[in-house]
Amino acid sequence: MLEYISGGSLRQLLNRIGKLDENVVRVYTRQILEGLDYLHENGIIHRDIKCANLLLDPSGIIKLTDFGTSKQISTQDWFNP
Repeated sequence: MLEYISGGSLRQLLNRIGKLDENVVRVYTRQILEGLDYLHENGIIHRDIKCANLLLDPSGIIKLTDFGTSKQISTQDWFNP
């Protein structure tokens, strides 16, 4: 079961309204980076970050989706690609 995110993707939003206000971009960027930081702290790399994989809930919270190409790695893998 997955959470239903009714706001659509960031890609859809950009297609619908075009360029975003700088303050909105700042908020979204911070949320995305916090999400990636959480994943990396837990040894997960996403490997498919794009606007279509960033969903918005009705309150403007970004949700990172599509972990089909993600990979769990050990700390040692970070330094030995």
